[in-house]
Amino acid sequence: MKKILILMTTALLLGICTGCQKQEKEPEKLTVCVDYHFCDQARELIDVWEKLNEGAEAELVVIPKDSDTAEIKMTEIRTEIMSGGGPDVFILSCINPMSAQDEEAEAILFSNPEKMMYADVFLPLDEYMKQANYMRPENWNQTILEAGRTEEGQMLLPILYHYAAFAFHTTDVEGNGGIPSSWEELLVCENPVIQKAMSLTLYSKFSEIYGRLADYQEEKLLFTEEELLIRAQEAAQYIEATYESDAVENAPDKVVGGAALKVLYEYLAAEQEDYTIIGLPNEAGGVTANITMYAGINHNTKQPEMAFSLIDVFFSDEFMSGTGFRDGEHSFGQLKWYSWFEAPINRQAYQNMYSGLTQKDMDAIENLESKINAVRFYSNFDKELYNMFYLYVRTRDEDERKEMVHSTYNTLQMELSE
Repeated sequence: MKKILILMTTALLLGICTGCQKQEKEPEKLTVCVDYHFCDQARELIDVWEKLNEGAEAELVVIPKDSDTAEIKMTEIRTEIMSGGGPDVFILSCINPMSAQDEEAEAILFSNPEKMMYADVFLPLDEYMKQANYMRPENWNQTILEAGRTEEGQMLLPILYHYAAFAFHTTDVEGNGGIPSSWEELLVCENPVIQKAMSLTLYSKFSEIYGRLADYQEEKLLFTEEELLIRAQEAAQYIEATYESDAVENAPDKVVGGAALKVLYEYLAAEQEDYTIIGLPNEAGGVTANITMYAGINHNTKQPEMAFSLIDVFFSDEFMSGTGFRDGEHSFGQLKWYSWFEAPINRQAYQNMYSGLTQKDMDAIENLESKINAVRFYSNFDKELYNMFYLYVRTRDEDERKEMVHSTYNTLQMELSE
């Protein structure tokens, strides 16, 4: 009887241990947090990743479209992160500075991604990137990529970026003092075609006069309140002078450009005439680019290798360019971009998107993008500056204008220290 009891106890313990081992071997599902509008593409990504990694599973954590529901979900996610949890992977959009402040406004989990790079939210990716199977960072825009880096390493991977640029008929912009390459040169540029295009875009792109807005590590703004007031005065006067000029009013329009890079690239791919591309110059003598979408891994993840393997597939040339992975005679995993406004960081991706681009077109784009000397993630700072300047140009009272600038500057300082 004693032997039977010992055998039964041993069998029970073995069963429990075997069950524990099985439980340990079963990986948790990877959780991927996305905005509602990226759901279809994210599901495609997960399908591809699961096919390339047998036994792997992932599920989406979606931030809903409805603002009230979204706020509840975002509060839940932020609480989880602060408690040491949260989704494993983030594939998210940045704030749209021009979005309306109403119930239809898009919900944004991280209103200032660059600030969050210094808050121990994201996992440094350098060591994982060295062992990547699919991504080829050498095929990416390195200037844009660098914006996701801190002293700790590569914290975020930009996906899409934007800058304001225009295509003109070369004959329309030759002479008249040349092409302005800085904000100061733009202010004195007398070419009415350029004045007409730039004044229109300044309404929505005022913040892009600046390069970097803040040092988030030191928690300080990189411009003074007086400098903000001067830039607002200059931009408003530039717009007002443009509208009062008969020469500008009667000047030819730009051919294409402004906010929508897709339209610009499609024009270049189809155009046979000689053209010149000009970006909106910033005060440092270059062009400011803004990241609008990015990916990162939660610092709290318990599955960093698995999380990176999904990011690795997402940033592959095959997935991001839409060519897909080969499976015999068939392809799978073909990402479809729907953006009118941005360019993907992957060079091959937009060459495939706009197959009509010639070497001359690519050289023109490369030449323009070589002028990018400031890259930042669109944030609540851009939105504050957009809202301020929107009201500024519609107000004539100088005291009211000064108060707008003062209030905005204080808000930026407060948000920087929160």
